[in-house]
Amino acid sequence: MPILATAKQLFEPIPEEIYEFFVEEAKRSYSTNKNPMFKLRLTTEYKGVDRGVYDHIVFIDKCAFKITNYLRALGYAVKEGDPLDEELIESSRGKKVRAKVIIEDDPKYGP
Repeated sequence: MPILATAKQLFEPIPEEIYEFFVEEAKRSYSTNKNPMFKLRLTTEYKGVDRGVYDHIVFIDKCAFKITNYLRALGYAVKEGDPLDEELIESSRGKKVRAKVIIEDDPKYGP
């Protein structure tokens, strides 16, 4: 039976730990600096309630580690020096991925 969550429960961050997520969306977009990126929308169950986690994967050199880790979490054997394939990220919609949640404070949006 589904559990109805309060607004507070839905907007408080989930604790930092490893979760299994379902990739709801991997949408092509552009950053404010006009770099190609993907907007990710992931869901996981926490205390009986589906919770959303959002992230951006920007295709710039300093974010290569993030792209590599995401592709590895999807099960792809990615090595240093491999070309970064945007199609693999776009095709991740509907797949499951294990990832660790790390909460960073943002001066504009908070934790």
